[in-house]
Amino acid sequence: METKIRRLQNNLVTIGTGIIVFSVWSIIKTVFSTTLFRAEMLEDPGEYDLVVIALTWIITLVDCLLHCFIGFSARAEGNGKRKSVFYLIVTGLVLCLYIPLVAAECTTLFHITESVLKFLFTLFIDITSVVMMAELFVSAVSIRVLKRRRKRREAQA
Repeated sequence: METKIRRLQNNLVTIGTGIIVFSVWSIIKTVFSTTLFRAEMLEDPGEYDLVVIALTWIITLVDCLLHCFIGFSARAEGNGKRKSVFYLIVTGLVLCLYIPLVAAECTTLFHITESVLKFLFTLFIDITSVVMMAELFVSAVSIRVLKRRRKRREAQA
């Protein structure tokens, strides 16, 4: 049981680091969207150009902060420094938002005609991000269950 707990804690550290790195991906993706692919982002550039870009950056920063919070909290729990239920709730909420978004992204795959490689690359990274969040959630819950079982066994002995 101790080996499994330690392995799951190592998973939390590794996955937490990956989620922090994926927050950097969100910023890179937004930089590309607002600079290089600006024409694709805005079908009719004009009056609302600045508002759309500002909202895009605000959403990206909130997303980045959520990813960093989840990643750093997972790393802390994996290292045994801090245990918080709040980051698991946030992770569950982010998963509830991301899964439908990635599913919608998958359905547009059949209708895309331009920039297929860019789209596939983005889709791959988004799917990987969702899988990592789900793995983090499962690992954190499993650690809690195993530790609770260990305490019960120790109390009975």
